[in-house]
Amino acid sequence: VNKPLDASSIEKLAAAAQEAQVKYDTAKKTFETQQAEQAKAQTRERIQQELRLMEENRHVYSEEYLSKVASDVQAKKKQQQQQQKKESSEKKKPMNIVLFYADDWRHDSIGVAGTQIVKTPVIDQLAREGMRFTHNCVTTSVCWISRATLYSGQYMRRHNTTMPDNALWYRDWNQSWPTLLKEAGYHQGHVGKWHFNSGPVSKTWDFWRSYYGCHQCGPKHVTKMNEEDSIDFLKQRPKDKPFLLSTCFFAPHSHDGNPLVYVPQNSSLQLYSDVDVPIATSNTQEAWLNLPWFFEKGLNEGRTRWKQRFNEPDKYQHMMKNYYRLISEVDYACGKIIEELEKQGVLDNTLIIFTTDNGYFHGEHALAGKWYPHQESIRVPLVMKDPRMPKQKVGTVNDEFTLSIDLATTILGAAGVEPGSRMQGRDIA
Repeated sequence: VNKPLDASSIEKLAAAAQEAQVKYDTAKKTFETQQAEQAKAQTRERIQQELRLMEENRHVYSEEYLSKVASDVQAKKKQQQQQQKKESSEKKKPMNIVLFYADDWRHDSIGVAGTQIVKTPVIDQLAREGMRFTHNCVTTSVCWISRATLYSGQYMRRHNTTMPDNALWYRDWNQSWPTLLKEAGYHQGHVGKWHFNSGPVSKTWDFWRSYYGCHQCGPKHVTKMNEEDSIDFLKQRPKDKPFLLSTCFFAPHSHDGNPLVYVPQNSSLQLYSDVDVPIATSNTQEAWLNLPWFFEKGLNEGRTRWKQRFNEPDKYQHMMKNYYRLISEVDYACGKIIEELEKQGVLDNTLIIFTTDNGYFHGEHALAGKWYPHQESIRVPLVMKDPRMPKQKVGTVNDEFTLSIDLATTILGAAGVEPGSRMQGRDIA
């Protein structure tokens, strides 16, 4: 079985292998030739079919048709170029800014915050079209200090404004957002409460109508004046410039010295007449006695105002209903101003911010007013409707911790302006 092959056998096997290879190569070449011929035949058939189809439909490819196709293509291209140019122009167009800034109004006194009493349909709609910040706080719960913080973007420790006649934050006025926006070409209007002397501001604001202190000091209610003056600004503004409108409502701040305390417009007196406003569970003598010693028992301003406003059930109902009426009036005024923005066709390019200078005790801890670092005093509403906001964020609630010092940087960011070097907040848009 294992007998070695002789030379003759090896030659025969080699010859047989060579013959087999020749047969394989010949068969392969024949197959490939047939495949190529078949492919050529299929190609010829496809071309012939297309030629027959073109012949049958030769009118479709007439000169008139081809000219129309070319014209349509050019028109579509031009339309796309115009749309791209429009979008590019809109992106470069500076955003308008409207700030609604109310007084003595805490975080839960708007409808979307869950209150079952006060009605604020306009602010609620802004929240649905934008974003509501649930944990927004002022850094210092005092009217003029909070306002100095708003415009300077600084903590009180830095701007050092302790009293209205001590407007030390004016030292950094050249870094305030009104000044920086003015330098960026914005047309600016201030309406309502300022709370300081005019100082260096007169050259910054193109439209200036400042007043506060009472609700019905003349023929018109202060909130109605805020509304009408804001609309006047919008109507008078130059249409070729971006604008900033700061509407600072006096309401629902009390009219100090007036025994009525809160004086709504006659048209609002029917509001809340058929409801009972719940009294805070901590509106008790026990809660007052549990406060720290430095509240100076009996001499505390918050306690004094509590006795004037909230120490009796009937008095509490009367005061709170008028307070809520003032809030609903501010909400209505915001709605009329927004309507004017829509009439002018600028609403879709306008950042709208609603917030307040501080919160307010509604009898909690047996106190009235603000000043103290409880939630009722420092936590305030913040609603922003921003045209830049992604669709998936519209109508959402932001539970992150934000502060009043953030607004200066946020406003400047919307305008594409770098914040002042001494500002301490962040852009939360």
